[in-house]
Amino acid sequence: MARHNHADMKLHAITTTAPVQMLLEEARALDLERRKSGARSPLHGIPVTLKDFFLAPSFGLGTTCGSFALNGLHASEDAAIATSLRDAGCIVLALANLSVRHQFLREFTMGQGDTDMVLKHRTSRGGVDPNGKWLGHSTPGGSSSGSAVGTAAGFSAFSLGSDSDGSIVLPAIRAALYSMKGSVGAIDMKGSLSGGMGFDSAGPLAKSVQDCADVMNMLLSGRDFRSHLTKSWEGIRVAYLDYKAWQFADRICDQTRAFDDEHEIAMISALKTAEGQGAKVCYNAKLLMPDKIMEKYGTVPMWTLYSSYRLGSNAFLLYYNNTGPRPLQDLVDFNKKHAELEFPYSKILLT
Repeated sequence: MARHNHADMKLHAITTTAPVQMLLEEARALDLERRKSGARSPLHGIPVTLKDFFLAPSFGLGTTCGSFALNGLHASEDAAIATSLRDAGCIVLALANLSVRHQFLREFTMGQGDTDMVLKHRTSRGGVDPNGKWLGHSTPGGSSSGSAVGTAAGFSAFSLGSDSDGSIVLPAIRAALYSMKGSVGAIDMKGSLSGGMGFDSAGPLAKSVQDCADVMNMLLSGRDFRSHLTKSWEGIRVAYLDYKAWQFADRICDQTRAFDDEHEIAMISALKTAEGQGAKVCYNAKLLMPDKIMEKYGTVPMWTLYSSYRLGSNAFLLYYNNTGPRPLQDLVDFNKKHAELEFPYSKILLT
């Protein structure tokens, strides 16, 4: 982390690291516990990272959600997910960078730049990587950007992210990781900056399916996700879309013909392999395109999402021991006052 987070490879995957001495003491204590009484879970002693919107003060971590407005503040208790990690014997090394939802922290207005903010790996505090395109080139996706980048780089065995609309799956795909989003409402999101109430859930980003299963067992007690690891494709149905029909427009992301051709060949090869092992594959599956979906069914008004985040943010800020901003409007005001700090590459969006 010290070598590649802000220097050398400049991954900008981590916003905050726990005190080294605290980490070493926790590791020694967990090693001793394993020798004396056995492991608490398959995750006993495993180093992990948490997205920087879960509270984890007992691990020596100050959650900022990527904003300078919350930097240096102290929360009153751990998020429910952080408590589950501790109970399982995990060691939380650090908080992972994220694509901060700046559109929720100013005047609830949407614009071209907001798409860039959500889908790229950017926070003012955690580090930004500006690019002229909306999605740029080789974007890690978001909003659980640092969770994916850090895990792929080997900073931790897995990371826990959150997801309202692709925020776990998209960065996991970009980083060649496995991931899983828990059903909304199934995982306790207490102590997180959650859109909550019908939108957000949490889940792992990891390098193996078994790691994902073990983490989901921790998050949802009473379930046995390992029982699904049959190593067989028998009876599994897979739909394959026309890749080229679902590409982003040129104004959003650079197109590379060589990559497209290699990607399609690799995907077809993988599907043929799965098919040979019992999977039922539907090639060129027909789905409604986004514009047709909007035309036929409409969409949930954005104000519904905004209202949910307003309520979730106001509840989240109450964890900060009377030392930080209280209503969401305080964060909006902070961003306006410190625009050069919070929006270093997006001045035009503050008008």
